[in-house]
Amino acid sequence: MTFVGAITFVISTYMILNNNYLYKVLSPFLDIFERSNIKEKRVATEKIKDHVVLIGVRRMGEGILEALKKDEKTKIVAVDFNPDIVESLKEDGIISFYGDIADEEIQELAQIDKAKLIISTISDLEDNMLLLKNIKNLKKKPKVVLLALEKHEARELYKEGADYVVIPHIAGGHHLAKLLVDDNRIELIEKYREKDMKDILS
Repeated sequence: MTFVGAITFVISTYMILNNNYLYKVLSPFLDIFERSNIKEKRVATEKIKDHVVLIGVRRMGEGILEALKKDEKTKIVAVDFNPDIVESLKEDGIISFYGDIADEEIQELAQIDKAKLIISTISDLEDNMLLLKNIKNLKKKPKVVLLALEKHEARELYKEGADYVVIPHIAGGHHLAKLLVDDNRIELIEKYREKDMKDILS
């Protein structure tokens, strides 16, 4: 799947995801159990590269995941803070991790330094900003598609280095997805980014 194709699926399956506040509150306690088998988890992705990291699989992410799965060549690593979803994905043969993508340990497990594309359906600005800051330090930087609820959040994400930020009330849902018919025309992203930036800065 190409970068433009990823944008299409993020927009066309638009639905706002619930935030991960509960996970953040409980994560210090959950880490006690999670860290015990961290070596086993690392083995799952140590040989993977040029993959797509999907952050947040519930709701909007489900549509994106199904689209990614249609391309047999696309390697997927999923990250979600719902343990039931993670277990279900593992049963389907998808490499999946339970946790917060803002956690550097989770980023390491997901091998973001070897990924070609990162798609986040999480609208948490703090998490997305931390993710972008860590990506800046990578030698090989993946394309990054993020979600923002407000214009000022999108401005911050672009400033931090996001390749594209989906703003639901600006994107317009399905009609924009229909325009993105050619996955190989990466220049389309720049055009839509320029258009969105005019709205964001207005």
